[in-house]
Amino acid sequence: MGAFMPSPIGHALAGVALSLVVPEPSRSQGGKAGIDWKRAGLCAVVAALPDLDLLYRPIHRTVTHSIPVAILFTIIAVAVTGWVTRSRRPAWWATGLAIGLAWASHVLLDWLGADANPPYGIQMFWPFSERWYFSGWNVFPGTERRDPLGGRAMLINLRAALVELGIMGSIAMSAWAARTAITRTRRSRGPTFDRDGRPQPFGGAAGTGDISDRQDPRAGR
Repeated sequence: MGAFMPSPIGHALAGVALSLVVPEPSRSQGGKAGIDWKRAGLCAVVAALPDLDLLYRPIHRTVTHSIPVAILFTIIAVAVTGWVTRSRRPAWWATGLAIGLAWASHVLLDWLGADANPPYGIQMFWPFSERWYFSGWNVFPGTERRDPLGGRAMLINLRAALVELGIMGSIAMSAWAARTAITRTRRSRGPTFDRDGRPQPFGGAAGTGDISDRQDPRAGR
């Protein structure tokens, strides 16, 4: 029996990509590339969490795979992030948003996947509708969960993993490259910041130090 796709590999990569796409205002001013890899890792985990409903198969692809639940989860993530950080910095809402979108990405990717098990698709609008939705595009191939160590199952799962790595890995790498380029461009156009977050002087001013504020000893002679 094949399984609905993508696997946790594809979902995790989607979470990383979304973490890189959603801006981090407070970090983009710092001396590093402005990428919070801890946040990326958290988003990777959250993106795979909806499949925990496999622990109780009767609800698989229903409650945790719906858009209304994804929206509710995003609101909660933003609220909890703001409460935990207790900060008014722009980054706190961005982190909550990235976490919520990581969960929502699971719904999108499963909708794009190949489903070999009826009922086909996901209950995208649960609890308002029990209708099952699927794109029919089968972007991500199916996996085999019966006898996963068997030769046939391993080949099927390897093929699925390679497709996921090719698609989602490319998206994640593109997001990282774009994020890095944007951050470097902003740093080259604006002032750099020291460890305390204070802006340092530009170009020529940086080389003068505080000499310009001192009186030339010879001037008083």
